[in-house]
Amino acid sequence: MLIWNKAAVCKLLWAISCKKDKLWVKWIDAYYTKGRDITSISCPANSSWALRKIFECSQIIISASGWDRFIKKGSFSIKEMYKHLHGDFVKVPWSRVLCQNLASPRSLFISWLAMHNRLPTRARLTMWGVVDNSSCCLCNTAPETVGHLFFECAWSSQIWTMVLAHLHFQRGPGNFTNELAWIMKSAKKKAAKHQVALMFFAECVYAIWLHRNDHIFNQGSKTVSAAQLFRDIRFKVACRCREEMRKFF
Repeated sequence: MLIWNKAAVCKLLWAISCKKDKLWVKWIDAYYTKGRDITSISCPANSSWALRKIFECSQIIISASGWDRFIKKGSFSIKEMYKHLHGDFVKVPWSRVLCQNLASPRSLFISWLAMHNRLPTRARLTMWGVVDNSSCCLCNTAPETVGHLFFECAWSSQIWTMVLAHLHFQRGPGNFTNELAWIMKSAKKKAAKHQVALMFFAECVYAIWLHRNDHIFNQGSKTVSAAQLFRDIRFKVACRCREEMRKFF
């Protein structure tokens, strides 16, 4: 936010430098700049705090060798200035999975935690010394890790198998790493089928995590079959999808 605010302030500096038809720019020019280049003068000591902050941004323009790189179609681009101030950065491969996903915000958040292996699974809790049993509570056949719980576990695997069959994908489920790699490739495609798959992925992760928590903390008070949970997930996806996606329901 600090970088974005500074980029926005630079647009005000550009207005002072170039937009001479603005009344407030004319006022500043009459009392302070007086027709001089904005990057060649210092802010007067008796100016306001806001004006001093605007004038301080002139050093950014000087270091960038002028305005040219920030001008798009004759207007100042805050986006270009933000990219200049932020610097180069690596685009995360999972951005399309979350940023272009119409699933519920809660499911996207839990999916984000799963992608970063930050969910408090039994395997992690055992490593921290919180619990002494690391077995998956849904199948009791392997340690409960993110990779196992989504969707290597026999119980959760049934749900993802139903999703793949529902969307007519000719493939079987794997562990979370494999399914995440596949859904990231699918996210690059614009077809409605692949956009629905994105929603199903996030909603499945969230629903399985909720079911896992209910099984642990409420001793499975809600006996839910994999088929029933799949129907609930399908209903949530259908409620949030766009009109062109409804042909899959």
